[in-house]
Amino acid sequence: MKNLSLLTFFVVMLCSSAMLAQQAQREVPKEEIININRAGVEEFKYFIQRFEAAILEKERASASTLLEALITRMNLQVSYNLTMSRTDADNPAWAERHKLQKDILQRVRHFRLDFDEPTFPEKANTLLQDLRKFAKSMEDSLTDVENWIRNH
Repeated sequence: MKNLSLLTFFVVMLCSSAMLAQQAQREVPKEEIININRAGVEEFKYFIQRFEAAILEKERASASTLLEALITRMNLQVSYNLTMSRTDADNPAWAERHKLQKDILQRVRHFRLDFDEPTFPEKANTLLQDLRKFAKSMEDSLTDVENWIRNH
């Protein structure tokens, strides 16, 4: 139940962030939207930490729920970068991030939580590296997000 609550909060927070970004100029201070984006990155990194702990403790249900939460967030982030690559076409970083994140997302989607498989530890380590790379790309995008929000 706790994991479901976290997942629900996570999805609501992300959807709120996307909607706020569209209404930013009239209803919500730009700094608040920027802070929501920063919080989204920190939350994603927290879920990675919790996912890693669940894998180490072989908590199948927690790991599965957290992986789904991560994939949900990643889907939204990939879509966001695709939208921004069209909206802010003068900045090629959006398209580059979209491609990088889309490739990582595809690998994460195909990951199987098979704790009994002999190669699981290596596969899990590779997955965690991919998740951290995705999180780093989210952090890197904050400057572009902030610049775009401040200028529009």
